[in-house]
Amino acid sequence: MTSAEQSLKERFKILVVDDLAANRMLVREQLRHMGFRQVFEADNGAAAVAEYQANPVDLVLMDVLMPVLDGHEAAAQIKEMTTARWVPIVFLTGAESEAQHLRCLEVGDDFLTRPIHFVILKAKIEAILRTLRLQEQIQQKTAELQQYYHNAEEEKRVTAHLMQNMVSGPGLRDP
Repeated sequence: MTSAEQSLKERFKILVVDDLAANRMLVREQLRHMGFRQVFEADNGAAAVAEYQANPVDLVLMDVLMPVLDGHEAAAQIKEMTTARWVPIVFLTGAESEAQHLRCLEVGDDFLTRPIHFVILKAKIEAILRTLRLQEQIQQKTAELQQYYHNAEEEKRVTAHLMQNMVSGPGLRDP
């Protein structure tokens, strides 16, 4: 792992949401084993929304069936709060029906069925990290293009002003 990848993992924030403490602990420890240092937890959907408001994260791993507020509703509320950037939500579910899986994809970004295969979880997170890095590169290139455009427009304005002065200058009226 490169130092840049390690640095990204150390500053990458993940919220693990599950009503069972054992499930949260298992996922948290696996994430820490993968190199992620900022792992936050919530034990229901309402607590997840509150935690996200207090401490916006980069990725949410969320159970579907929870008390107070289920994972689908919590995901919808978190998505409403994150308009400026993409915060992927991956559901961790024991559901086996296609309809339930489709619901996870409608509200969130992906899902994993229980029991969780941590090799697959790691691969999904790495794919998300690649996507986020590409998104950052696009934002950087967009900012550079905007600066180039601004500079070109300023050069056009200065050139037009100089040409106007040259064309209407007093020396052009000499016999």
